[in-house]
Amino acid sequence: MGEVILLVLLLPLVGGLLLAFAPRARERRWVTLATYLVTLALLVTSSGETSPWRLDPLGRYFALVTTLIGGYVTLFAARQWSPRRRDRAALAVSGLVVSLVLSSDLASRLDVLVLSFVGTGLVTLLLLQLSHPTGRVASSSVVGLLLGDGALLLALLISGGITNSLDGGRPVANGGVLFAGACLAALGRAGAGSRRSWVVDTVKNPTAVSALLHAGVVNGGAILLIRLAPLGGRSRFENIVLAAACVVQLVWWAPVIRRRADLKGQLAASTVSQMTFMVLTIALGWPLLALTHLAGHALYKSTRFMNAAGSIRRRSLTPRPSTSTQSGPLLTGVLSGLLLLGALVVGVKGGSDVAALEVVLLPGAILLVRRVSQRDRAGAILLTGLSTTILVGYGLLVGVIHHALAPNLSTNAPLAPWWSVGALVLTVALLARPRRRLHHSAPTIVPATLMRTPA
Repeated sequence: MGEVILLVLLLPLVGGLLLAFAPRARERRWVTLATYLVTLALLVTSSGETSPWRLDPLGRYFALVTTLIGGYVTLFAARQWSPRRRDRAALAVSGLVVSLVLSSDLASRLDVLVLSFVGTGLVTLLLLQLSHPTGRVASSSVVGLLLGDGALLLALLISGGITNSLDGGRPVANGGVLFAGACLAALGRAGAGSRRSWVVDTVKNPTAVSALLHAGVVNGGAILLIRLAPLGGRSRFENIVLAAACVVQLVWWAPVIRRRADLKGQLAASTVSQMTFMVLTIALGWPLLALTHLAGHALYKSTRFMNAAGSIRRRSLTPRPSTSTQSGPLLTGVLSGLLLLGALVVGVKGGSDVAALEVVLLPGAILLVRRVSQRDRAGAILLTGLSTTILVGYGLLVGVIHHALAPNLSTNAPLAPWWSVGALVLTVALLARPRRRLHHSAPTIVPATLMRTPA
Protein backbone atom coordinates (compact mmCIF):
# COMPACT_ATOMS: atom_id res chain seq x y z
CA MET A 1 0.00 0.00 0.00
CA GLY A 2 2.99 2.30 0.14
CA GLU A 3 2.76 2.99 -3.57
CA VAL A 4 -0.84 4.16 -3.11
CA ILE A 5 0.18 6.81 -0.57
CA LEU A 6 3.01 8.02 -2.80
CA LEU A 7 0.56 8.23 -5.70
CA VAL A 8 -1.84 10.28 -3.56
CA LEU A 9 0.96 12.70 -2.70
CA LEU A 10 2.21 13.04 -6.29
CA LEU A 11 -1.08 13.24 -8.19
CA PRO A 12 -1.85 16.94 -7.42
CA LEU A 13 1.70 17.93 -8.40
CA VAL A 14 1.53 15.95 -11.65
CA GLY A 15 -1.91 17.39 -12.35
CA GLY A 16 -0.59 20.92 -11.82
CA LEU A 17 2.28 20.30 -14.25
CA LEU A 18 -0.15 18.97 -16.86
CA LEU A 19 -2.35 22.05 -16.38
CA ALA A 20 0.64 24.28 -17.09
CA PHE A 21 0.95 22.76 -20.57
CA ALA A 22 -2.76 22.30 -21.40
CA PRO A 23 -3.60 24.92 -24.06
CA ARG A 24 -7.40 25.04 -23.71
CA ALA A 25 -9.70 25.61 -20.75
CA ARG A 26 -11.65 22.46 -21.60
CA GLU A 27 -8.52 20.30 -21.44
CA ARG A 28 -7.52 21.90 -18.14
CA ARG A 29 -10.95 21.10 -16.73
CA TRP A 30 -10.72 17.42 -17.67
CA VAL A 31 -7.18 17.14 -16.28
CA THR A 32 -8.32 18.67 -12.99
CA LEU A 33 -11.34 16.38 -12.70
CA ALA A 34 -9.32 13.27 -13.47
CA THR A 35 -6.53 14.21 -11.05
CA TYR A 36 -8.63 14.93 -8.01
CA LEU A 37 -11.31 12.27 -8.59
CA VAL A 38 -8.60 9.59 -8.74
CA THR A 39 -7.01 11.04 -5.59
CA LEU A 40 -10.34 10.97 -3.78
CA ALA A 41 -10.98 7.39 -4.89
CA LEU A 42 -7.58 6.26 -3.60
CA LEU A 43 -8.13 7.99 -0.26
CA VAL A 44 -11.55 6.42 0.21
CA THR A 45 -10.74 2.87 -0.87
CA SER A 46 -7.14 2.40 0.32
CA SER A 47 -5.34 2.11 3.64
CA GLY A 48 -1.83 1.36 4.71
CA GLU A 49 1.51 2.83 5.69
CA THR A 50 4.82 3.60 4.10
CA SER A 51 7.37 5.37 6.22
CA PRO A 52 7.24 8.31 6.70
CA TRP A 53 3.52 8.58 5.79
CA ARG A 54 0.47 6.72 7.08
CA LEU A 55 -3.13 6.56 5.88
CA ASP A 56 -4.85 6.33 9.27
CA PRO A 57 -8.44 7.56 9.91
CA LEU A 58 -7.33 11.00 11.11
CA GLY A 59 -4.94 11.47 8.20
CA ARG A 60 -7.61 10.28 5.77
CA TYR A 61 -10.02 12.88 7.17
CA PHE A 62 -7.49 15.70 6.71
CA ALA A 63 -6.52 14.47 3.25
CA LEU A 64 -10.12 14.22 2.06
CA VAL A 65 -10.79 17.83 3.07
CA THR A 66 -7.57 18.97 1.38
CA THR A 67 -8.35 17.09 -1.83
CA LEU A 68 -11.91 18.38 -2.03
CA ILE A 69 -10.80 21.97 -1.56
CA GLY A 70 -7.80 21.60 -3.89
CA GLY A 71 -9.89 20.12 -6.70
CA TYR A 72 -12.70 22.64 -6.24
CA VAL A 73 -10.39 25.66 -6.33
CA THR A 74 -8.15 24.30 -9.11
CA LEU A 75 -11.20 23.69 -11.30
CA PHE A 76 -12.13 27.34 -10.85
CA ALA A 77 -8.58 28.50 -11.53
CA ALA A 78 -8.20 26.35 -14.65
CA ARG A 79 -11.27 28.01 -16.11
CA GLN A 80 -10.42 31.59 -15.14
CA TRP A 81 -6.67 32.01 -15.62
CA SER A 82 -5.16 33.10 -18.90
CA PRO A 83 -2.56 31.11 -20.89
CA ARG A 84 0.25 33.49 -19.88
CA ARG A 85 3.46 31.90 -18.68
CA ARG A 86 3.14 33.25 -15.12
CA ASP A 87 -0.43 31.96 -14.81
CA ARG A 88 0.57 28.52 -16.08
CA ALA A 89 3.44 28.45 -13.62
CA ALA A 90 1.06 29.45 -10.81
CA LEU A 91 -1.22 26.52 -11.72
CA ALA A 92 1.71 24.13 -11.39
CA VAL A 93 2.77 25.65 -8.06
CA SER A 94 -0.82 25.32 -6.80
CA GLY A 95 -0.55 21.59 -7.36
CA LEU A 96 2.69 21.54 -5.36
CA VAL A 97 0.95 23.39 -2.51
CA VAL A 98 -1.79 20.74 -2.39
CA SER A 99 0.80 17.93 -2.43
CA LEU A 100 2.71 19.47 0.48
CA VAL A 101 -0.47 19.94 2.51
CA LEU A 102 -1.33 16.28 1.85
CA SER A 103 2.14 15.35 3.06
CA SER A 104 1.40 17.15 6.35
CA ASP A 105 -1.97 15.41 6.59
CA LEU A 106 -0.54 11.91 6.19
CA ALA A 107 2.83 12.33 7.97
CA SER A 108 3.68 9.61 10.49
CA ARG A 109 7.00 11.11 11.66
CA LEU A 110 7.74 14.42 13.33
CA ASP A 111 10.42 15.56 10.89
CA VAL A 112 8.20 14.93 7.85
CA LEU A 113 5.32 16.83 9.46
CA VAL A 114 7.49 19.86 10.25
CA LEU A 115 9.32 19.89 6.91
CA SER A 116 6.04 19.58 5.00
CA PHE A 117 4.59 22.42 7.06
CA VAL A 118 7.58 24.69 6.43
CA GLY A 119 7.70 23.69 2.75
CA THR A 120 4.06 24.70 2.37
CA GLY A 121 4.92 28.17 3.66
CA LEU A 122 7.84 28.58 1.25
CA VAL A 123 5.83 27.40 -1.76
CA THR A 124 2.96 29.68 -0.72
CA LEU A 125 5.31 32.65 -0.98
CA LEU A 126 6.27 31.50 -4.48
CA LEU A 127 2.60 31.21 -5.43
CA LEU A 128 1.91 34.71 -4.12
CA GLN A 129 4.83 36.07 -6.12
CA LEU A 130 3.73 34.38 -9.36
CA SER A 131 0.07 35.38 -9.05
CA HIS A 132 0.52 38.99 -7.90
CA PRO A 133 -0.11 41.54 -10.67
CA THR A 134 3.27 43.22 -10.05
CA GLY A 135 5.15 40.06 -9.06
CA ARG A 136 5.81 41.34 -5.55
CA VAL A 137 5.25 39.66 -2.20
CA ALA A 138 4.16 41.80 0.74
CA SER A 139 6.58 41.96 3.64
CA SER A 140 3.76 40.87 5.96
CA SER A 141 3.50 37.60 4.02
CA VAL A 142 7.21 36.89 4.36
CA VAL A 143 7.25 37.67 8.08
CA GLY A 144 3.94 35.96 8.85
CA LEU A 145 4.83 32.74 7.08
CA LEU A 146 8.53 32.42 7.84
CA LEU A 147 8.82 33.73 11.40
CA GLY A 148 6.58 31.07 12.92
CA ASP A 149 8.04 28.37 10.66
CA GLY A 150 11.54 29.32 11.79
CA ALA A 151 10.48 29.01 15.43
CA LEU A 152 9.04 25.56 14.68
CA LEU A 153 12.26 24.38 13.03
CA LEU A 154 14.33 25.67 15.93
CA ALA A 155 12.03 23.92 18.42
CA LEU A 156 12.34 20.69 16.44
CA LEU A 157 16.13 20.80 16.69
CA ILE A 158 16.09 21.62 20.41
CA SER A 159 13.54 18.92 21.24
CA GLY A 160 15.75 16.16 19.87
CA GLY A 161 12.79 14.11 18.64
CA ILE A 162 13.38 14.63 14.94
CA THR A 163 12.46 11.11 13.83
CA ASN A 164 9.84 10.43 16.50
CA SER A 165 6.67 8.68 15.40
CA LEU A 166 3.42 10.62 15.71
CA ASP A 167 1.51 7.67 17.14
CA GLY A 168 2.51 8.54 20.69
CA GLY A 169 4.86 5.62 21.18
CA ARG A 170 7.76 7.67 22.61
CA PRO A 171 7.21 11.19 24.00
CA VAL A 172 9.59 14.00 23.11
CA ALA A 173 12.12 14.93 25.80
CA ASN A 174 11.62 18.69 25.44
CA GLY A 175 7.95 18.57 24.54
CA GLY A 176 7.25 21.98 26.02
CA VAL A 177 9.72 23.65 23.67
CA LEU A 178 8.25 21.82 20.69
CA PHE A 179 4.72 22.83 21.68
CA ALA A 180 5.77 26.48 22.06
CA GLY A 181 7.30 26.49 18.59
CA ALA A 182 4.21 24.79 17.17
CA CYS A 183 1.98 27.42 18.78
CA LEU A 184 3.96 30.25 17.16
CA ALA A 185 3.86 28.45 13.81
CA ALA A 186 0.10 27.80 14.10
CA LEU A 187 -0.70 31.42 14.98
CA GLY A 188 1.57 32.64 12.19
CA ARG A 189 -0.11 30.36 9.65
CA ALA A 190 -3.51 31.61 10.87
CA GLY A 191 -2.44 35.19 10.17
CA ALA A 192 -2.64 36.28 13.80
CA GLY A 193 -0.84 39.40 14.93
CA SER A 194 -1.30 42.97 13.83
CA ARG A 195 -3.67 44.24 11.16
CA ARG A 196 -0.93 43.81 8.58
CA SER A 197 -1.66 40.10 8.33
CA TRP A 198 -0.40 38.02 5.42
CA VAL A 199 -3.85 36.42 5.19
CA VAL A 200 -5.50 39.80 4.60
CA ASP A 201 -2.84 40.87 2.10
CA THR A 202 -3.73 37.89 -0.15
CA VAL A 203 -6.87 39.73 -1.32
CA LYS A 204 -4.59 41.51 -3.81
CA ASN A 205 -3.99 38.19 -5.56
CA PRO A 206 -6.44 36.43 -7.91
CA THR A 207 -9.56 34.96 -6.36
CA ALA A 208 -8.47 31.35 -6.99
CA VAL A 209 -5.25 31.91 -5.04
CA SER A 210 -7.12 33.57 -2.18
CA ALA A 211 -9.59 30.70 -2.04
CA LEU A 212 -6.84 28.04 -1.99
CA LEU A 213 -4.89 29.80 0.76
CA HIS A 214 -7.88 30.74 2.92
CA ALA A 215 -9.56 27.35 2.65
CA GLY A 216 -6.51 25.06 2.66
CA VAL A 217 -3.12 26.46 3.67
CA VAL A 218 -4.37 28.31 6.75
CA ASN A 219 -5.67 25.01 8.18
CA GLY A 220 -2.07 23.82 8.58
CA GLY A 221 -1.76 25.28 12.09
CA ALA A 222 -4.66 23.24 13.46
CA ILE A 223 -3.40 20.09 11.72
CA LEU A 224 0.05 20.66 13.23
CA LEU A 225 -1.24 21.01 16.79
CA ILE A 226 -3.59 18.02 16.55
CA ARG A 227 -0.88 15.81 15.06
CA LEU A 228 1.64 16.80 17.76
CA ALA A 229 -0.73 16.06 20.65
CA PRO A 230 0.27 12.36 21.08
CA LEU A 231 3.92 13.37 21.64
CA GLY A 232 3.07 14.99 24.96
CA GLY A 233 4.77 18.02 26.47
CA ARG A 234 1.65 20.21 26.61
CA SER A 235 1.24 21.48 30.13
CA ARG A 236 -1.93 23.08 31.46
CA PHE A 237 -0.11 26.43 31.81
CA GLU A 238 0.96 26.42 28.14
CA ASN A 239 -2.56 25.63 27.02
CA ILE A 240 -3.90 28.50 29.13
CA VAL A 241 -1.33 30.91 27.63
CA LEU A 242 -2.24 29.81 24.09
CA ALA A 243 -5.96 30.12 24.83
CA ALA A 244 -5.48 33.62 26.28
CA ALA A 245 -3.50 34.72 23.21
CA CYS A 246 -6.27 33.41 20.95
CA VAL A 247 -8.99 35.24 22.91
CA VAL A 248 -7.04 38.50 22.63
CA GLN A 249 -6.73 37.97 18.88
CA LEU A 250 -10.43 37.23 18.47
CA VAL A 251 -11.42 40.43 20.27
CA TRP A 252 -8.78 42.40 18.34
CA TRP A 253 -9.92 41.20 14.91
CA ALA A 254 -13.68 41.55 15.41
CA PRO A 255 -13.74 45.35 14.80
CA VAL A 256 -11.31 44.92 11.89
CA ILE A 257 -13.86 42.72 10.09
CA ARG A 258 -16.52 45.36 10.67
CA ARG A 259 -14.39 48.20 9.30
CA ARG A 260 -13.47 46.49 6.02
CA ALA A 261 -15.49 47.99 3.16
CA ASP A 262 -14.64 45.37 0.51
CA LEU A 263 -16.19 41.90 0.51
CA LYS A 264 -12.91 40.03 -0.08
CA GLY A 265 -11.30 42.03 2.71
CA GLN A 266 -14.09 41.07 5.10
CA LEU A 267 -13.72 37.41 4.14
CA ALA A 268 -9.95 37.57 4.62
CA ALA A 269 -10.19 39.24 8.03
CA SER A 270 -12.82 36.72 9.12
CA THR A 271 -10.44 33.92 8.10
CA VAL A 272 -7.90 35.14 10.67
CA SER A 273 -10.61 35.16 13.31
CA GLN A 274 -11.90 31.70 12.34
CA MET A 275 -8.44 30.12 12.30
CA THR A 276 -7.61 31.68 15.67
CA PHE A 277 -10.83 30.22 17.04
CA MET A 278 -9.82 26.80 15.70
CA VAL A 279 -6.49 27.00 17.55
CA LEU A 280 -8.40 28.15 20.65
CA THR A 281 -10.61 25.06 20.64
CA ILE A 282 -7.50 22.85 20.51
CA ALA A 283 -5.93 24.72 23.44
CA LEU A 284 -9.16 24.35 25.44
CA GLY A 285 -9.26 20.60 24.83
CA TRP A 286 -11.92 20.37 22.11
CA PRO A 287 -10.02 18.83 19.14
CA LEU A 288 -13.20 17.32 17.69
CA LEU A 289 -14.73 20.78 17.50
CA ALA A 290 -11.62 21.97 15.66
CA LEU A 291 -11.88 19.08 13.16
CA THR A 292 -15.48 19.80 12.24
CA HIS A 293 -14.79 23.52 12.10
CA LEU A 294 -11.82 22.88 9.81
CA ALA A 295 -13.94 21.09 7.20
CA GLY A 296 -16.94 23.39 7.44
CA HIS A 297 -14.91 26.58 7.23
CA ALA A 298 -12.81 25.31 4.32
CA LEU A 299 -15.84 24.45 2.20
CA TYR A 300 -17.66 27.65 3.14
CA LYS A 301 -14.75 30.03 2.64
CA SER A 302 -13.66 28.59 -0.72
CA THR A 303 -17.22 28.95 -2.02
CA ARG A 304 -17.58 32.50 -0.73
CA PHE A 305 -14.31 33.64 -2.28
CA MET A 306 -15.07 32.18 -5.70
CA ASN A 307 -18.59 33.66 -5.63
CA ALA A 308 -17.50 37.04 -4.28
CA ALA A 309 -18.03 38.95 -7.53
CA GLY A 310 -21.41 37.35 -8.15
CA SER A 311 -22.50 38.06 -4.57
CA ILE A 312 -21.75 41.75 -4.98
CA ARG A 313 -23.74 41.89 -8.21
CA ARG A 314 -26.71 39.99 -6.74
CA ARG A 315 -26.71 42.20 -3.68
CA SER A 316 -26.76 45.35 -5.81
CA LEU A 317 -29.66 44.08 -7.94
CA THR A 318 -31.81 42.73 -5.08
CA PRO A 319 -34.56 45.20 -4.15
CA ARG A 320 -35.05 46.08 -0.51
CA PRO A 321 -37.92 44.12 1.06
CA SER A 322 -41.12 45.86 1.98
CA THR A 323 -41.46 46.91 5.62
CA SER A 324 -45.00 45.50 5.69
CA THR A 325 -43.63 41.98 6.18
CA GLN A 326 -41.65 42.83 9.28
CA SER A 327 -42.22 40.59 12.30
CA GLY A 328 -42.52 41.67 15.88
CA PRO A 329 -40.31 40.69 18.81
CA LEU A 330 -42.72 37.88 19.79
CA LEU A 331 -42.17 35.95 16.53
CA THR A 332 -38.43 36.56 16.73
CA GLY A 333 -38.38 35.17 20.25
CA VAL A 334 -40.41 32.11 19.24
CA LEU A 335 -38.09 31.37 16.31
CA SER A 336 -35.01 31.80 18.49
CA GLY A 337 -36.58 29.49 21.07
CA LEU A 338 -37.11 26.79 18.44
CA LEU A 339 -33.46 27.04 17.45
CA LEU A 340 -32.40 26.83 21.08
CA LEU A 341 -34.63 23.81 21.69
CA GLY A 342 -33.21 21.94 18.67
CA ALA A 343 -29.64 22.68 19.77
CA LEU A 344 -30.34 21.54 23.36
CA VAL A 345 -31.89 18.25 22.25
CA VAL A 346 -28.97 17.42 19.96
CA GLY A 347 -26.41 18.56 22.54
CA VAL A 348 -27.89 16.44 25.34
CA LYS A 349 -28.11 13.36 23.13
CA GLY A 350 -24.67 13.78 21.57
CA GLY A 351 -22.52 14.54 24.62
CA SER A 352 -20.16 17.37 25.51
CA ASP A 353 -18.38 17.53 22.14
CA VAL A 354 -21.63 17.92 20.25
CA ALA A 355 -22.90 20.40 22.87
CA ALA A 356 -19.77 22.54 22.37
CA LEU A 357 -20.36 22.56 18.63
CA GLU A 358 -24.04 23.45 19.04
CA VAL A 359 -23.29 26.48 21.21
CA VAL A 360 -20.79 27.67 18.60
CA LEU A 361 -23.35 27.50 15.79
CA LEU A 362 -26.36 28.68 17.82
CA PRO A 363 -25.42 32.38 18.40
CA GLY A 364 -24.79 32.97 14.71
CA ALA A 365 -28.04 31.25 13.75
CA ILE A 366 -30.07 33.32 16.25
CA LEU A 367 -28.49 36.58 15.12
CA LEU A 368 -29.16 35.69 11.47
CA VAL A 369 -32.80 34.79 12.15
CA ARG A 370 -33.28 38.01 14.12
CA ARG A 371 -31.81 40.08 11.32
CA VAL A 372 -33.97 38.44 8.65
CA SER A 373 -37.11 38.62 10.79
CA GLN A 374 -36.78 42.40 10.91
CA ARG A 375 -37.27 42.51 7.15
CA ASP A 376 -39.17 39.41 6.07
CA ARG A 377 -41.47 37.28 8.27
CA ALA A 378 -41.81 34.36 5.84
CA GLY A 379 -38.08 34.32 5.16
CA ALA A 380 -37.34 34.19 8.90
CA ILE A 381 -39.63 31.20 9.39
CA LEU A 382 -38.03 29.38 6.46
CA LEU A 383 -34.56 30.24 7.73
CA THR A 384 -35.42 28.91 11.18
CA GLY A 385 -36.42 25.54 9.74
CA LEU A 386 -33.29 25.40 7.63
CA SER A 387 -31.02 26.43 10.53
CA THR A 388 -32.59 23.84 12.84
CA THR A 389 -32.01 21.17 10.22
CA ILE A 390 -28.37 22.22 9.90
CA LEU A 391 -27.89 22.20 13.68
CA VAL A 392 -29.32 18.71 13.99
CA GLY A 393 -27.48 17.38 10.93
CA TYR A 394 -24.18 18.90 11.99
CA GLY A 395 -24.58 17.39 15.45
CA LEU A 396 -25.18 13.95 13.97
CA LEU A 397 -22.13 14.42 11.73
CA VAL A 398 -19.99 15.23 14.76
CA GLY A 399 -21.16 11.99 16.36
CA VAL A 400 -20.08 10.01 13.30
CA ILE A 401 -16.69 11.76 13.16
CA HIS A 402 -16.16 11.21 16.88
CA HIS A 403 -16.87 7.49 16.51
CA ALA A 404 -14.45 7.18 13.59
CA LEU A 405 -11.59 9.35 14.88
CA ALA A 406 -11.76 8.96 18.65
CA PRO A 407 -8.94 6.34 18.80
CA ASN A 408 -6.62 8.74 16.94
CA LEU A 409 -7.37 11.85 18.99
CA SER A 410 -5.35 12.60 22.10
CA THR A 411 -7.85 14.29 24.42
CA ASN A 412 -7.61 15.53 28.00
CA ALA A 413 -10.14 17.15 30.27
CA PRO A 414 -11.28 20.44 28.66
CA LEU A 415 -9.99 23.62 30.30
CA ALA A 416 -13.36 25.36 30.01
CA PRO A 417 -17.02 24.26 30.08
CA TRP A 418 -18.78 23.83 26.75
CA TRP A 419 -21.09 26.82 27.25
CA SER A 420 -18.17 29.26 27.62
CA VAL A 421 -17.20 28.65 23.98
CA GLY A 422 -20.66 29.76 22.86
CA ALA A 423 -20.48 32.87 25.05
CA LEU A 424 -17.18 33.82 23.43
CA VAL A 425 -18.58 33.28 19.93
CA LEU A 426 -21.60 35.47 20.73
CA THR A 427 -19.35 38.23 22.10
CA VAL A 428 -17.13 38.23 19.01
CA ALA A 429 -20.17 38.16 16.71
CA LEU A 430 -21.59 41.25 18.44
CA LEU A 431 -18.25 43.05 18.19
CA ALA A 432 -18.00 42.26 14.46
CA ARG A 433 -21.56 43.36 13.68
CA PRO A 434 -21.79 46.51 11.48
CA ARG A 435 -22.80 49.62 13.37
CA ARG A 436 -24.90 51.05 10.62
CA ARG A 437 -26.47 49.77 7.46
CA LEU A 438 -26.12 51.22 4.01
CA HIS A 439 -29.47 52.51 2.74
CA HIS A 440 -28.84 52.41 -0.97
CA SER A 441 -29.70 49.31 -2.95
CA ALA A 442 -26.82 49.48 -5.38
CA PRO A 443 -23.29 50.90 -5.23
CA THR A 444 -22.81 54.26 -6.82
CA ILE A 445 -20.31 54.12 -9.65
CA VAL A 446 -18.89 57.48 -10.74
CA PRO A 447 -17.18 57.51 -14.16
CA ALA A 448 -13.62 58.74 -14.11
CA THR A 449 -14.49 61.49 -16.59
CA LEU A 450 -17.00 62.99 -14.16
CA MET A 451 -14.45 63.12 -11.36
CA ARG A 452 -12.24 65.62 -13.20
CA THR A 453 -12.44 69.25 -12.24
CA PRO A 454 -13.64 71.32 -15.23
CA ALA A 455 -11.29 73.92 -16.51
